[in-house]
Formats: sequence, structure tokens, C-alpha cells
Amino acid sequence: YFQKDASIPATLWMGTRALFSGQFQMVCMSSDSADAARTAALALSPSILNAGAPMTWVGCFRSSGRSGSAERLENADSDTERCSLLCLEKRYAAMSLQDSGVCACLTGMPETHTLVPDTSCGRVCAGEESLSPMRYCGGDGMQAVFRIRSGGASAPAREHSWAARLENEVLKGVSYAPVPLRSRRSISGGHVWPNDDFMSPNTATLWGPQGRHDLRIIRLLGANAVRLYGNDPSQDHKGFLDEAMAQELHVIAGISDYPYLQMEGNCRSTGWNCYSQVKEAYKQNLLRGFLQLPKKEYHASLKAVILMNEPDLKLLPSMTPNNFGKALTSAFDAVLDAEKEVGVVGHLINFTATFSFGVCSQCGEYGIRPGLGQMMKLREAMLNPSAVGYSARNDLWRAYQTRFENSINTANTADSFKALFLDSYSDVLSSTPVFVGEYHSPMVQNEQKDLYNIVRLAQDPSNSLTGVSFFEFQVRYDKGGEEMTFGMFGLGDRSVAKLSVGSGHYDAWCLTPNLPPQRVDSCGKMESNVMYVADGTWSFNLTEPIKSPELCCSMCLETPNCRFWTWQAHPAQPATGGCTPARCWLHGGWPGERRKEYSHGTISGLPPTAKPPGTSADGSTQALLSELLIPTHVAKAFGGPGVSYDALCPASSVVLLHLTPEQKTCYT
Repeated sequence: YFQKDASIPATLWMGTRALFSGQFQMVCMSSDSADAARTAALALSPSILNAGAPMTWVGCFRSSGRSGSAERLENADSDTERCSLLCLEKRYAAMSLQDSGVCACLTGMPETHTLVPDTSCGRVCAGEESLSPMRYCGGDGMQAVFRIRSGGASAPAREHSWAARLENEVLKGVSYAPVPLRSRRSISGGHVWPNDDFMSPNTATLWGPQGRHDLRIIRLLGANAVRLYGNDPSQDHKGFLDEAMAQELHVIAGISDYPYLQMEGNCRSTGWNCYSQVKEAYKQNLLRGFLQLPKKEYHASLKAVILMNEPDLKLLPSMTPNNFGKALTSAFDAVLDAEKEVGVVGHLINFTATFSFGVCSQCGEYGIRPGLGQMMKLREAMLNPSAVGYSARNDLWRAYQTRFENSINTANTADSFKALFLDSYSDVLSSTPVFVGEYHSPMVQNEQKDLYNIVRLAQDPSNSLTGVSFFEFQVRYDKGGEEMTFGMFGLGDRSVAKLSVGSGHYDAWCLTPNLPPQRVDSCGKMESNVMYVADGTWSFNLTEPIKSPELCCSMCLETPNCRFWTWQAHPAQPATGGCTPARCWLHGGWPGERRKEYSHGTISGLPPTAKPPGTSADGSTQALLSELLIPTHVAKAFGGPGVSYDALCPASSVVLLHLTPEQKTCYT
């Protein structure tokens, strides 16, 4: 309701029902009314206002007829909100609705063999049709089960307030594998890169406060997490986790391919049963930094561990559900037992497996959807490990429901990712959160817009996406080819420090911000201090300021029949002392004349297929405004203050166009 009289003091109030729906209802009212409403809500149930996420869908189960683990509170016509209120007040961990609205509070989960399809739980409770997750009211002999608290007792508070705050934020990560090589042939001795663990003490000159400050840079970009790949269990990772905590970054660590594919006695040699290999490696991880000793609680900055990156491609033959299903169920079993043997207590992290964005012809109904078929097959394996030839030691299905999240890598745009994957995922796997472990579509025309779109998609509560990790921090020169199009930073010519990896010694090169690859490749020829003159057909000046020649070129590419463009950094005469925004002119005819123009920071150019002007070019600009650079795009999408490029690598920092001092004031 909105007060018609704007002079009446007003406040914003979020009702208790909005708390449970995960939505905000804003109501304008007088301050007296707001105080009365708050008092009434606190009297109703103080525990609600202090609770975390109100409920999580577990599944639909056949009723067993046994009531030893349930307290039946309502005989009929309950809904999820009323039932959760009753069960929360009694400090139960879960609840169920049966027979179209009979509420029961549960001390534990039903047996997994009684699980049935979600749709068996009848209709959605009346009045809750628009809420998420789906609020089924139970069917005839079927119970709709929801988790309403992480455990029977109050969940332990996180030691660090920043970590608790980040739990509720959309994941905005950066994928980090900063191999310090500037070519494919610069590894000592000509061998492969010896160790891909970049959480180790010997690589601290890259990520640490005494070196290149990579983690601080990642935080300045607005990221709240860093995603890693390599993991050497013999290395102590406490220093890296401590620095991440100092920068208020969560860490998503990975288990490397070593136990799966490379070590003597790897998983391939044991028929993709990875239990012993992964358990031993993860025990060492726990004791060498993942846990805060002697308390044996997980380090506050560690958010999740990736069991394997792209197992659907690596466990040959690729896209074989039995192979990756057995490897991942046995690995999940292994890390759970490693925790038990070490005696982990307190807040527990999540685990995931990051699939490729490939289709899987052997993955059944959903195999035509990139990544989704693989996730569905893994879910089936967690529910019934014996189906992939594995005998589990733990209740993997229960662990999957409480501590597993899906993840996927993609180079698709936000729009195509939603259409090809996310819409279908939200239909069939909405109870399991999912994040993008590698996100970057380097050849998209408008990278800034695409990054905004994917972050907004993750912020939308109507789907299951919890966030993304931008791929990647640094160019991988050692990989070469198309892999070099992804990094937001390149390596400069100045060595910041030295580091040793294996038996080799390397330089920690300074960082240079990169331009999206398509910006240069698609714009064709550019000429500095040159004005193209049209042959009399249409031309017009765009009304909005265009900050760079590359953006002007993009406008020409997007405009039908545009033959060439001209951009001026400073259209006003320098003698006036004024500073006017940069302008872009688009032209529909072929350039008939080429004039020298030194006064306005003029640059002219052609789309790749356009007819060249009669006179050959005598120069082109290498200068790029910071607005076009990949780290700037990431910082804007993630909401960070950004990085001072001049401080990274002075010898090759961002250069403005060749303008007069007066013209440069427009951009300082």
C-alpha cells in the first residue's frame, strides 16, 4: 500500500510470508504501524527472523507407515509455511506434508529406496503456487519432504562475519591458473609444466602480498571467490587460504587429475574406482591447510572442493556414464571417509564435479542438453552406486542432497547458456544448486553486456544458478591456440619476482590488461589522424558519446549498409579550451577521399569486408581506452572498484590515444 500523503513518515517492511517465499514485499506505512507490525512478527516467531534459508526441497517419498522419526502436528489443510513454523519452533531439522496437507516434523530423512518422482506428491499447496522450491502438499501415501534447518540443533555460527556474508551473495569468482610462461617453449628442460598447484608456498610471489598481489587484484575486480585447478597434497595450502581470507575471498579448490590419470596406480588401473587414491590425497589436504588445527574445522575461506574438472571428457572413452559415474561416486565416498578419519567438525563445505558443455549420446533423455545428461547420470549413480559397479561405504544419496552442487564450464553467451542448459536444468534438477566453473564467451560482440547478463541471471531467484567464475585470470601462453583468447591479463616484460617450481626457476612477470580478441580482429583497418570523406550518400553523428574507436567500429558493424566510420576523441577546437565527449560518425557510402586530420584525435576505419579508400594507410593506432579492456568489463559486472593499470606493468600500461594534453583531460 502506498500512502497518498507523502508528508507522513514511512518505512519499508518485509512480511514474514515474504521471508519464506524468498521474495521481498515492500509496503509503505506510517512508522507507528511499522513498529506495531514488527512487534507482532517478533512475538509470533523470533526464530524465523534469525533463520537462514527457510527450506530446501529434498524429494517425494513413499510413506513407510512408521512414525518413530516423525511428530504429526496437523491433521489436514496445512501448507509449507504453517508446517515449517510449527517444526522450527520445536527445533526439528526437516518436515513433510502428506495426504494433501498433513504436517509432520522429522528428525531424519526417509530411506532412499522409498524415493519416487516429484510429481507423485500431488498438487502444490493452495496459495503457494508461485513460490520456490515447488511447495508440494503430498499425495495419497506420499510425503513431500523439505529440509528446514541444516541440523537438529542450531547451525554453528561462522567464525568470520565476511564468510557468513559471502554465503548469501551470488558467486562472482575468477578462475586462476597463472602459469608464468610467455610461450609454449619456455619450460625449463623443454618438459611439460611440472606442477599446476598455485596454492603452494613456492608460488606466493604470484598471489601473495610480497609479490604480484594476484588475490588482491581479483578482489579489486569485485570477485568474491577464486576457483583453482591443481592440488599437490604434499604442499601446505594454509598460506594461500589465509591470504584469500585477508582479501575476503572464498576459495573453490580442485582435486587435480593426478590421482585419476597420472599417478602410479591411478584410477584407470583400478577400473575407475578412485576411493583409495582420492581418500589418501584428500586426507593430506585436510591436514595441510584445509583444516584449522587443532580445532579440525574447515578453513573459513574454503567454500567448496571440485572432485574433478571435466571428467566426462577426460575419463576415456569420453562421455561414458559408467566411467565418470563410478569415478565420481567413489571419489565422493573417499572424501567423506577422509573427513571421518581426520575428525572434521563444525561447518562443512560442499563438493562438486565440473562437467563440460558437451552433449552425451549415452546419457539418456537429457543427453542432448549440454552437461545436463551427465549431471542426471551422476545423480542416478549417487542414488544407486551399484548401478555403475561401485559399493559405497557412506549414504551417498543423503550426502548428495545435503553437500553436493553441480557445476559446468561454458564458453557460450548468457542467452544461449540459458536456452541450452539452465531452463531445462531448473525443470529437472531445481533442488540441487549449480554454478558455472568457467564462464567467458571471448568472441561475443558486446562482452560487457554479456557479463552483466550472466550475473543478473544468477541473481534471479526463479532459477537454480548460484553464480559464475570468470575464465580466466591470465592468458595460458603454454597452451597456445584458442586457449590464449580467454585470459584477462597477459604477461609483460618486467619481472616482479622469481619463483621455483619443480627443478625449474621462473619469473613472475608483471601483468598487462587484455582486450577482447574480437575487438581488434573484426574492425579491419584503422588509421590515426585520418578523416575519411563520404561520396555524398547518408551519414550521421551518433548522439550518445562513444568512448573509443573500437566501439564506433562496433556500431558500424551493427548498422545495415554502414561502409565506414570516423571517430573523434575531442571534436571541439583545442583553442576553445573546452572538453567535449568523443563522437562517432557512420557513413553509408564508400570513402571517396582521405584527408589528414591532426586536431581532434581522429581515427577512421572500415569493416573487414568494406572497400578500402584510394590512398593507403600510413599508420594505425595501438592505443586502447581502459573502457574496452577485459578486466574493466569484469569489474563493472562484478561491482568492483577496478584496478589501476599503471601500477601493474608500467612499461606496457594502458595508453590513451595520441592526444594533446588538453584533449587528454577528457579522459582523466
